[in-house]
Amino acid sequence: MASQQQNSKTIPLKVLVDKNSNKVVFVEATEDFVETIFSFLSLPLPTIVRLLATATNNNSDQQSESSPFLGNIKNLYQSVQNINSNDIWSSPACKQMLLRPRNPWESLLKELFLNIDDTESIEFFVCDSCYKFTTFQNLKCTCGKLPNRKPRNLDSEGQGNNAKNGVFLRRSGTMFLVSD
Repeated sequence: MASQQQNSKTIPLKVLVDKNSNKVVFVEATEDFVETIFSFLSLPLPTIVRLLATATNNNSDQQSESSPFLGNIKNLYQSVQNINSNDIWSSPACKQMLLRPRNPWESLLKELFLNIDDTESIEFFVCDSCYKFTTFQNLKCTCGKLPNRKPRNLDSEGQGNNAKNGVFLRRSGTMFLVSD
C-alpha cells in the first residue's frame, strides 16, 4: 500500500455542493485537472471499454450497473477478444488494431500531469522496400513485405511549445471555475 501511495498523484480541487438539490454549484480546479478531464475525449472507444473493464475487475466486490450502450460495446470488445481463428483476420495485427487502437494524440498526452491511457507507446516501423510506415510491426505493407526498420524520433518536431502551454489549454496560471 505504501508503494501505491508513493506513486499516486494528487490534483487540488475545491467543490461547492448545494445540499438541498445535491448538485455541484461550482468547481475550482487547476489546469492539470481540466487537462485531464479534456483528455477523456481523446481516448479511443476500445481503450475506454478496456479501462472500465479493468476498473470493474479490480473492484469486483462493488456491483456496477452500466448503460445498455456500454454493455453492448463491451460485448463486442469481448467477442473480438475471443476470436482466435487466424482464418478471419487478414493479419495478426488487425485484431490488435481493434482491441488496442493507437491514440493519435499519444505524444501530447504523455505531457499530462495524470495520464489514464494505458496503451503502449507507439512505435513506427518502416518498409525498406517502399518506405511506407505503420504502427503495427506484423502488418504486411502494400508491397507484400513486413516493415521492420524503426525510424529515428518522429516526435521531435515542435516540442518547444509545450513548455509554455498545456496539451489542450494555454498555461496562464489561473484557476478555472466550472458551473453546473
